[in-house]
Amino acid sequence: MNIGTWLRAGWILPLMLVLTALPSPAEAKNPQVNLNFYRPSLHPGDILAIQTSNQPGHLKVGGGLFLTWNSKPLSIQNPASNTSFAVVSNQYVADLFISLGLSDYFDLALGLPVFMYTTGSTSIAVPSLSRSNGAAVGDMRLAMKVSVFGKQRKKGFGVALAEELTFPSANPRYFNGDRLVSGTTTLIADYQKKGWNVSVNLGVRLRASASIPLPLGEVYKIGNELLIGAGLVVPFICGKLEGIGTMEYRGGMQSSGIQGAFGKYANSLEFLGGIRGRVGGVTLMMAAGGGALKGYGSSAYRVTAGVSYEPPISRGCTADTDKDGIPDDTDKCPKLAGPAELQGCPDRDRDGIIDPEDRCPDVPGKKEFYGCPDTDNDGIEDTKDRCPNDPGPAKFEGCPDTDTDGVPDYIDRCPKVFGKIELEGCPDRDNDGIPDDKDKCPDMPGTLEFEGCPPPTPVNIKLTAEKIEILEMVFFETDKAVIKKASFGILDDVSKVLRDNVFIKKLRVEGHSDVTGQAQKNLVLSQKRAESVREYLINQGVAADRLVAEGFGQTRPIADNTTKEGKAKNRRVEFVITEK
Repeated sequence: MNIGTWLRAGWILPLMLVLTALPSPAEAKNPQVNLNFYRPSLHPGDILAIQTSNQPGHLKVGGGLFLTWNSKPLSIQNPASNTSFAVVSNQYVADLFISLGLSDYFDLALGLPVFMYTTGSTSIAVPSLSRSNGAAVGDMRLAMKVSVFGKQRKKGFGVALAEELTFPSANPRYFNGDRLVSGTTTLIADYQKKGWNVSVNLGVRLRASASIPLPLGEVYKIGNELLIGAGLVVPFICGKLEGIGTMEYRGGMQSSGIQGAFGKYANSLEFLGGIRGRVGGVTLMMAAGGGALKGYGSSAYRVTAGVSYEPPISRGCTADTDKDGIPDDTDKCPKLAGPAELQGCPDRDRDGIIDPEDRCPDVPGKKEFYGCPDTDNDGIEDTKDRCPNDPGPAKFEGCPDTDTDGVPDYIDRCPKVFGKIELEGCPDRDNDGIPDDKDKCPDMPGTLEFEGCPPPTPVNIKLTAEKIEILEMVFFETDKAVIKKASFGILDDVSKVLRDNVFIKKLRVEGHSDVTGQAQKNLVLSQKRAESVREYLINQGVAADRLVAEGFGQTRPIADNTTKEGKAKNRRVEFVITEK
């Protein structure tokens, strides 16, 4: 059970006990007038009976108990014998109360004073007054307060207006209740800073008139009153431990019958001083004082103590370094001005992420990227996106790969053409390691020295993508596989071309014949001649695994075998590139 519930529940038992002790109204002889003029404020954050402009906040509950002893609040002087007697010598009062904030600007409170015991005496000089010994319930109190600045006021000046109504629930015998409903209207002005609080109250109490009989047959009339009060809070430990003091002046506003308005017995001036401490939401208080004038209801001495629960109320204890109206102790950014909805932190780009947590405080962004934007919505924040305006995958740091060659566009020299990673995304059709855009012979493997083209070939040789074409014949001895010396030169040129063009990984040396002689014999001879050429090239420094020999005999003529010239063309050696 929280303390607010406990306080509400705590009303029941004392009330029942008192009600059972009440005497019958028929016993009452005394006038119906409330002489308990110490009425502690029912609102959180006030100074004893002096009200301030403090507010607890919307739906914030407060409540508690004040215990007060009043000594001789009503004494009557007998001028004939120059003696006095205390009609009310002691009042022991318990004020139970509960409050509820109905907005940050308005607080509503309910209080019930329980006169645990009242003592008094009688005098033959005023036989109509009866003894006021016993316990009773006082007048129920309903209090309302509206503040101009509400809970937003952390420090500085405040203004409020309060209204309190009392309802006649008391037994009139004990001088603890008025005959009818009474109302007190109070204008409040105060100033608060770093735990200090100075408050001034100006009020008017309208109440039903009552008469108190005096010796010698005179009557003293009590009616409407002017109320002036002031309170002071002095912080010892700001918000935790403080000294408190109040001054209350009360003066009659209508003829009293013997003294006139504001007469001797119509004026009361009382002082209280004490100490107050807070532990969490629990407030403990003790104060004492007394009256300085002889007005009716002014106690010779008064001691009061209290325990209550107060919702947190800012008392200006903490500095507001950034001047944003939020004290440093509740300001998440005490050195940076910001609105209350962001706990005092700024949000320059208004993206809902406070600047200290926003890695991009000047550009609206997304929460998942700590306030940084993702302009292209590719799931990579702009600060980590190499291409913030073009969507791309994380593996390419947010950049696209238009040609899907595995090279992101920002480093792809040929972003629209599928290429090789090692060539910065550019193609190499002839696979010579030189990108096509820098290769003067993109369909023919070459060398960097010759800008992608193959090295120059001897005059009697033509290099194509498919063949090493020789412009001379390779001559053999008749019906033999022996190469004539006259052909050594052209074969030397072929070996040079092979050594210069390493891109040629496999070369087939082909032997061909015309139709002269037997076909089978021609096939065997062409195979042997191809092998002789292969051996010659190997001897000239060409790797053996690059060469293969194959004879085709007369099966692949390229000219007419019926003519001498055609037969000469068909007797040939060819060099065919089979692997690059």
